[in-house]
Amino acid sequence: MNPITSALTPSATTMNRLDHANVLATFQQYRASSRPQFEFGLVNSTYMALMRDVLRHVAEEETVRLPEAERLLQDHLAELRSQMMKRRLQLVAPRTADTAVNLARALPIPSIALLAGATVAGLLLGRQMTRD
Repeated sequence: MNPITSALTPSATTMNRLDHANVLATFQQYRASSRPQFEFGLVNSTYMALMRDVLRHVAEEETVRLPEAERLLQDHLAELRSQMMKRRLQLVAPRTADTAVNLARALPIPSIALLAGATVAGLLLGRQMTRD
């Protein structure tokens, strides 16, 4: 970036803070005591707003922030990846069962049936091959 663009463009940290503040503000619109019709509409609009924000945020990170970070931190990337993976596992480990249940709920029924059929077929084939 040239000096003028740098002066006019917010830093990555500022952009992250703004994104997170926007998500928090969207969540704060929801009140547990609201009427069910209001809650349903708000949840739908909140969900769509959050999805828009997250998709834009991820796209910006992948196209702007990460390439710049890779350029600046190229000597430390392996160590940072290792630390991030370790932290991700620490965060996910206590919720593994919830994640599996939610993943199963999200899969379409035909995919589940296909996976179950392939598993049964594989087991039967393996059993047949061990008998021979």
